[in-house]
Amino acid sequence: AVPPGLSVAALGGAAGADAQAQLRRFVLDEAATKAKVARERSGRRAAAAKREQEQRELFARFANPLELLGSHEIDTLAKAEYELEGLSEEFHEKVRSALSVEAVNYEKFARLRQMLAIERSEVKARQKRFEEEERQRKEAEEAERRRQEIAALQGKVKALLGEISASLPVASKTIAGVEVECSEFLVGGDSFNADELLAAAAETEAALKRPAAALQALRDKLEAIEKALCAELPKYLGEEARELKVKFERAEARGTRMSLAVAKARARAKETEAKEERVKEQRQKIAKLEAKYDNDEPDDEDEEDDGEW
Repeated sequence: AVPPGLSVAALGGAAGADAQAQLRRFVLDEAATKAKVARERSGRRAAAAKREQEQRELFARFANPLELLGSHEIDTLAKAEYELEGLSEEFHEKVRSALSVEAVNYEKFARLRQMLAIERSEVKARQKRFEEEERQRKEAEEAERRRQEIAALQGKVKALLGEISASLPVASKTIAGVEVECSEFLVGGDSFNADELLAAAAETEAALKRPAAALQALRDKLEAIEKALCAELPKYLGEEARELKVKFERAEARGTRMSLAVAKARARAKETEAKEERVKEQRQKIAKLEAKYDNDEPDDEDEEDDGEW
């Protein structure tokens, strides 16, 4: 073969060394191409022969003594090589219909393997669809459960807000009544003696017990609302809860101030009592001194008589 564009006559001497070099390269390239094609063909034949040998060995491993694959042998092959557990009768019927045999011989084995590979893909696809449907079902159930939970929370929060709205004014009014009832103690307690301070403190403390239980119940309800509030609930519920909490804290602060006044009054009563005791002791000492002085003073008449003598 002569490369295109290079004549035989040119090789005689007119073309020179360049023409001869071009011919050698062409011959070498053609030889290399033929060798590559031969290697690839040989490789494909070797691979095909290997696959054929492996397939025969696989068939022999599962075939019965008659060198056939019945339903039982196909089930065993499917489980071991294709991870297919328990092929359906429908699949076996499909095999028999497609291959036109009751038991598969080696000539039909490759086709059987194709059918098993397709069945495995279909099983995986069905499993994937099932898992997706199951996931969607669970998500829908969870969404419905959460919807019902939010509805229940919303109802609970609304009920608690209603109870607080109804009870808070009553508690505030009760605290105002205590303030009026104990106003003399709360405003002018500095003029009281120890006994009066203790009596007024006890009276105020007893009066504060009336709204104390109501305030604690309101606090418990507000804390329950705070725990129940979440992003899914309407915003107005949180706003209403915050407004009620501010009103509650104002009422609670009034009660706290009176409780502090009671504590201070008791402390002041102790100080006043101690002061009064000290004053009493001083008076007693003075009285004793006065009595002693009176007893020690000489009688005027006796002094005059002594003068006459």
